[in-house]
Amino acid sequence: RSSREKQNKKKPSIITIEFGGVFHTNIIVNFLFQLVINITLAYCVIQFFHFAEFKDIYMYLLFIGVYTVIENIVKTFITIKFFKYIIQSMGFILYLSYLGIFYVLDVYLFTNTFTFTHAYHIVAFVTIFVVFRYFIGTWIKRYLRSKVMR
Repeated sequence: RSSREKQNKKKPSIITIEFGGVFHTNIIVNFLFQLVINITLAYCVIQFFHFAEFKDIYMYLLFIGVYTVIENIVKTFITIKFFKYIIQSMGFILYLSYLGIFYVLDVYLFTNTFTFTHAYHIVAFVTIFVVFRYFIGTWIKRYLRSKVMR
């Protein structure tokens, strides 16, 4: 076969599921990416579905900022200590930890400044937030990698 035929032959598509990953190798830049994505997506989900109410925008920013810090600490710990179980549960353990973090922040830390409107809204919010964040985060990571590879 000629070299042109080999080049024109399409490679098979591969579907991958990425658990984790980083936006940037610098830990601070990566954290800022996560913070901006969390602030933006959580706000969109809250405004679109009316899952929660917050006193003012500063309390919202503080809530999501504290969530992002705790999430990174918990996710790092769980990944280091229980990676096998993350894989076996297909990430469900991390989802439960996110749910727990939002619950503790809502009920114990931000009692009158940030509240979910109904008890079941926290589950719906975390589910939609995590799914959207996964797809948008994956798209951003692929976009950034394509720019670096060029």
